[in-house]
Amino acid sequence: MLKGLINAPINLFHDKIPKGRIFNRLTRNINYINTYAISSTIGDLIRISGSIFICYHYYKLSIFLIPLVGILSYFFKKYYNQASKYTNMMNNRSSPKTLIILNEIIPGITTIRAFKKEKEYTKKFNTLLDEQYILDRFSRGIYYWMDICTDFLKFIFIAIIVIYAMFNEKYFTSQSISLMFDNIKEAQVSFVNLLWIFTYLQETMLNYSRCIEYINLESEKNLDVTLPKDLEIWPDLGKIEFLNFSVRYRPDTEIVFKNLNFTISGNEKIGVVGRSGSGKSTLSLCLFRILEPFEGKILIDGQDITLVGLRALRMKMTIIPQEPTLFKGTLRYNIDPLNTKTDKEIEDIMKEIGFWYITETNEKGINMLVRIIIKLDIK
Repeated sequence: MLKGLINAPINLFHDKIPKGRIFNRLTRNINYINTYAISSTIGDLIRISGSIFICYHYYKLSIFLIPLVGILSYFFKKYYNQASKYTNMMNNRSSPKTLIILNEIIPGITTIRAFKKEKEYTKKFNTLLDEQYILDRFSRGIYYWMDICTDFLKFIFIAIIVIYAMFNEKYFTSQSISLMFDNIKEAQVSFVNLLWIFTYLQETMLNYSRCIEYINLESEKNLDVTLPKDLEIWPDLGKIEFLNFSVRYRPDTEIVFKNLNFTISGNEKIGVVGRSGSGKSTLSLCLFRILEPFEGKILIDGQDITLVGLRALRMKMTIIPQEPTLFKGTLRYNIDPLNTKTDKEIEDIMKEIGFWYITETNEKGINMLVRIIIKLDIK
């Protein structure tokens, strides 16, 4: 699932699917799948078989009563499944909504306070939380109803055995009665457990299907195509050409670039200027093939970038984000996460750009740990 999510297209998947739904798949749905134990199923089947054999040895009619109880339990289970199926589906839809609003509130708390919208968001969150708890109450109510029904069947079975033993006490000894009752109880407990396991397994199939959906996500195009040998040092000049290039964010949206034509010569420094929403960032997304072309093509040193594998293409280019991010670890790891350069090469580059001063006071040099230091001026 994680591999499918990482390789899924940003514009076709991550921009459309709420984060809460993704979190729900990776937490709630996975948890349901992991709780099913095949060992307990086998153990219950063995205990039921042994108990039926002992009951049949002392009371022949029990061989007819056990299937009758099984048939009645099946109908109770079928009725239970029809109700629980819809409550589980509604639960799975309700839970992501709570995660989505939390994902909005936590990063945007300063904006919410600035516009004095705390009460509005608190009310919205509490409403969603109430809906989730109501569905949970319904689910638990259905569960307890099924539990009462299975206990009722167990008591009927034991009552029949007790009445038969009372009127035919000459056929039983105290030892055989106690042994039979003990095994009847064991068989009923195991049978109910088995019934719950199969019911739970049937409910869990919905979680399996939701997880498999993320395993089979469509990945980005030409992900692992490698560069031909004659392009191992590509690009060497850095010439970029946009030829009749058109692009849109998704198949159902409008074209944002239409018949774009321009050329950037190698070793040129270019600045793209424009108002917010004019397409500056979109231009970068096209170069890294986060957005695939609708028409036309982009050439880098004469090579059509759609024919180059995505991993190879993105390894050959660098993008510096507007908001810098440092990962937990060493400074060296942040500069060269793939470990493709030597310490000497990294040091030379840092000295060239005037960044070496940061390591001069640390004995570990580029292997110093990245830490976040917060200074508070308290008066």
